[in-house]
Amino acid sequence: MKILEISYYALFVALLLLSIVFLLTPVPTHDGIKKYTISLRLLAFSFFLLAIYCILKLFCQIEIFSFPFLVVSVTQAHLLSISHINMLNPHRVTVRYVIRQIAPLITFCVLYVIVSIFEEHTYLNYNNLAHAWIENGELKFNVILRLLFMVYYLSLFVYYIKNFFKESRDCQNNIEDFSSYNNIVDEGLKSIRLSFMFVAAIGTTSLLISACMNQDMLTILNFLMLILYCIVGLMYLHYPKVFYTIYDSYKTENDESLDILKTSDKEARWKDWKDVILQEKLYCISGITLRLIAIRLGTNVKTLSICLHTFETCNFNAFINQLRIEEAKHIIETNNELTMTEVGVMVGYSDPSNFCRYFKEYTCMTPTEWKRNRQ
Repeated sequence: MKILEISYYALFVALLLLSIVFLLTPVPTHDGIKKYTISLRLLAFSFFLLAIYCILKLFCQIEIFSFPFLVVSVTQAHLLSISHINMLNPHRVTVRYVIRQIAPLITFCVLYVIVSIFEEHTYLNYNNLAHAWIENGELKFNVILRLLFMVYYLSLFVYYIKNFFKESRDCQNNIEDFSSYNNIVDEGLKSIRLSFMFVAAIGTTSLLISACMNQDMLTILNFLMLILYCIVGLMYLHYPKVFYTIYDSYKTENDESLDILKTSDKEARWKDWKDVILQEKLYCISGITLRLIAIRLGTNVKTLSICLHTFETCNFNAFINQLRIEEAKHIIETNNELTMTEVGVMVGYSDPSNFCRYFKEYTCMTPTEWKRNRQ
């Protein structure tokens, strides 16, 4: 058995196993987890689709820009990218959104089937690529469609990369408006971004495979694809806890008290709320969110967020961290026996590195340096 065949069989087995794992993976019961479950099913389908293609490829001639490979590659690009965008914005990925994204793919497939009925298939290689699209003065529409499909694949590749990082920035800003940024959120977002970078590597490898005519190079690319798929699969199964925070931060609520605040003294209302936050030291609660404080104050997230931006001119994360650092400075001044880790925990930081990072951001010194200077 040739090593190229072994690479295809290895890809088939790995992708099939990952597909089964994605289908059977148990997920927690939570409103937002339904979206994550959908992502797992999308990945299971995409991996199964490529597994079947690997077996078919064993019995087919290797051809540059083959239409089936382009269809599978574009489908993979859609499913992998949409599943990662869904992790960043669970409310964006709807049935209508998915249909709108795959409409060009369906159009290309229908057109190619129609053209194939009336026109003989043209095999492409580097020797005839420049002139294959025209024969005896007549256009070869099946070749033109494949070349256009490749252009569509490249544009789709760029579109999803740009779209993902825009959603990533929006997601981070949205979380900072909703939650006190912590190591779980930080590591979770990094995990999602890193996973998508491997998806981009898969897309690049697919492009190389579609244009590769050398069997030795194709074998190497197949094994590289195998490694990349396994990494993405394992990272996706390592469920990031940040998804709970992301989902909650995108929840919309009816603004019941906003009309009242418009007719009353909004600034006085905010001062009362801020007094409660300071007196009860709600900011020292680890993992505190805007929703939890809104519940305690008897208001809602939207109203509280508007007040924060209007009267504190900052987002929720910055507001909470500023209060925590002031509290930490007070504790350090009044109790010299506590370690910096203990102080960090007292003001709501479960991770000492986060406490040190935010303290230095607000004071330009680490907690230890600040304590030394005060002494």
